[in-house]
Amino acid sequence: MPVGKGRLARWPQWLRFVVVGTFNTGVSFGAYLLLLALGLPFALANLLSLMLGIVVSFRTQGSWVFDSTDWSRLRRFVPTWLLIYAFNVAGIALLVRWGLTPQWAGLTALPFVVVLSYALQRLWVFRQDAKPVPGVADANHL
Repeated sequence: MPVGKGRLARWPQWLRFVVVGTFNTGVSFGAYLLLLALGLPFALANLLSLMLGIVVSFRTQGSWVFDSTDWSRLRRFVPTWLLIYAFNVAGIALLVRWGLTPQWAGLTALPFVVVLSYALQRLWVFRQDAKPVPGVADANHL
């Protein structure tokens, strides 16, 4: 659903990011908690939940927040999320070392991850002046 359609389109971009990001975060964090409950170490649980989140986020953030269905931006989106993942795991590890459980540490790190994510996506991944990557098809022309 492109931003140009529906009530969501009338909301400021940052608010759309928060609403759509809340959904995406719920999916990712729910997967993280499930994987922890299954006995995975927090770093692996975070990586697997991040991979699910990348798939969901690229489509929802791209189309509903940044009005982009350009698949060439995936080349920026994935490395951006690898950087965010590293930041998140480092933050969780620090908080666990300070005595928080992995669950609370993951939840505590979320606001910082959200701010970093919005900044990187707005300023680099989905910036409006970004040129398409040669050789990668735009979803509008498939």
